[in-house]
Amino acid sequence: MAGPLDIQRFPRGLLDILGLKATGDAPHLLSQEVSSSLEITPLYLQERRVQLPAALLPAAAGGYQSNAGNTVPSGEMWIVNNLTVVSSPGVGVSANVALGYAWSTTGTLDSFVLTPYTAFPASNTTAVGRDFEPLDLILWPGWSVGYWTNTIAGAFQGTMRADICRIIL
Repeated sequence: MAGPLDIQRFPRGLLDILGLKATGDAPHLLSQEVSSSLEITPLYLQERRVQLPAALLPAAAGGYQSNAGNTVPSGEMWIVNNLTVVSSPGVGVSANVALGYAWSTTGTLDSFVLTPYTAFPASNTTAVGRDFEPLDLILWPGWSVGYWTNTIAGAFQGTMRADICRIIL
């Protein structure tokens, strides 16, 4: 009788992928080589998880908004779990907003937009956010998270929130 860790059945398609589907002895031969695994990285990262203080960021048309609190300091690396920006409603204030991150090389701002632009209509509280799988978005020293705007009416302000794992390098 098989022990608790013995593989009794292989995932559908595994033998075909390995080109062993025609031989009846393949499961016995593979039992010593194939084993299950458990990804424990999220367990290690959980104790490093922090939420950055909410930052109210006024926006300029066609610009990237961030601040020092949303910038990875020297000697750290951030693994981003969630980003959100929430509008501060005002009469006649609207914008198109997308989440992103940026870094500077040789004095030039390079960036990447993480979400499609979302319309933040006037006089409404609107939010856009994105969750990330572990290790999907890693930021290095000097990089920042923030939001982009491509059209603004009025004095738009967004409150930026970020949930990260802070890793000391």
